[in-house]
Amino acid sequence: MTPALFPAAVTLFLALALFTASLVHHGIYVFSLGALILLAIRLFYPPRQRPDGEEKCLLGIFFWAFLSAIPQVIMDLGFTGRALDHSSRFLLVGLIFTGVILGRVELRGVWLRLSLLLAGIGSGVYALVQFYLQDIRRVSGGVNVNSFGNLTGALFLVAITFLFFADRGKWLLLSVLAIPLAGLAVFLTGLRANWLAVILVTATLLATMLVRRDNKMLYQRLLLALGLCLGLGLAIFLLRDFRSVVDSRLREGMSDISVYQEDETIVMSTSIGARLVMWKLALRYFQESPLLGLGLKQRQIFHQQLVEEGFTKAKLNPYGTLHNELLNAMAMRGILGLSAILLLYGVPLVFFLRRWRSPDPEVVCPALSGLGVVLLWIIFGYANEPLYLHVSTTFYGLLIMVLAVGVKQAERRRG
Repeated sequence: MTPALFPAAVTLFLALALFTASLVHHGIYVFSLGALILLAIRLFYPPRQRPDGEEKCLLGIFFWAFLSAIPQVIMDLGFTGRALDHSSRFLLVGLIFTGVILGRVELRGVWLRLSLLLAGIGSGVYALVQFYLQDIRRVSGGVNVNSFGNLTGALFLVAITFLFFADRGKWLLLSVLAIPLAGLAVFLTGLRANWLAVILVTATLLATMLVRRDNKMLYQRLLLALGLCLGLGLAIFLLRDFRSVVDSRLREGMSDISVYQEDETIVMSTSIGARLVMWKLALRYFQESPLLGLGLKQRQIFHQQLVEEGFTKAKLNPYGTLHNELLNAMAMRGILGLSAILLLYGVPLVFFLRRWRSPDPEVVCPALSGLGVVLLWIIFGYANEPLYLHVSTTFYGLLIMVLAVGVKQAERRRG
């Protein structure tokens, strides 16, 4: 394989992985195979540079996320392998990231934009297929509905950012197609928290563009972005099938709130009520084992003790997790797990924030996209645990990796 073909192989794998793993279960195998292929190819290319301080920090958070899960893996040995499966995805991303950095593998902007925009378009098309042809009222993309909602939300924000920096007609066209389709996919998941998160982060990115004021076509692109978003909202409002999704989810939310004062056994059968009860229990779990947390098996035993003591009437937690990123990490992995979550969000957030005023569009475009992804996952985390869901974990790691590499390589080219 020639040096010219290697970057194409890397970016093609990323493009296929973003689309393929959202269509099949057990995406870990897709990424494992891809990681092995990439690492095997890397053997033909000796390291040509050392990672700088920022790259070391980014690499470190992925490896620490894996290491921080080891205590839970040991506690749950023979009971469940979820912690190992989920945390190994950070290790795989870290390995790929290491190979890309040490080998100075060029992730070309063309491939990066093409892969992400096509993934956004494909997610919307697949969501429509599930909704209309398979009669699935809350589309899931073939995986967990929360993971699909997280991914499509990220692809929507990336398309918004690319729209402002599209320098050719083909990129503008792909962005115009990806924005409504990815946005529609987010909507059809029926995830109320994701609806709110995408709206908030989109508003933040648009406000950032206005503050920068360095794009010659700023106002034209801003009007186009607003028009696409308003058009999507209008379609949801006018089309009965789409409006029924909004109506049903809002009714369910109001019903959940109205029964919160009822018996906990009733509350736990509702979406919002169950979260409120689980968050209260999460703090109690953390108090029991603050350093390492409680493994799944230990948590079940301790939960039964809480029932016997009268702390809760909920005899069985119907969910495998606690539906809040920070509380879930504290309860199941203690301070170690909490530190991993804070670093996985904090380090990329600082990295991308430092570039949001860069005058180079090749730097600021992936930087703002990365900023949107991090903010989106943070807001998702108040009602779910996107870094504890298998596919969502992998997508976050890959998106942060490719966008950070895009930023660093653009800065090196600029000198």
